[in-house]
Amino acid sequence: MHTMGGNNGADLSQLQREYRNMELNRKVYADESHQVMRRQQTVIEKLRKDNEEMKAELTLAERHINEGAVAQQQE
Repeated sequence: MHTMGGNNGADLSQLQREYRNMELNRKVYADESHQVMRRQQTVIEKLRKDNEEMKAELTLAERHINEGAVAQQQE
């Protein structure tokens, strides 16, 4: 197949260069995305842990308040 420009080799080289650049960009983007996802997962795990700790503290505080209310009623 013959093209009008006659520079198939140059066109092919340019396309190969562009393809390599696209592949490199894709890899960099994928790596960065995985890093972001790992950081977000770490934050999510910390927030879940904090949430569980706060729930436990709230339960203890409510229990303390309820015990105080019962003690006042018994007086």
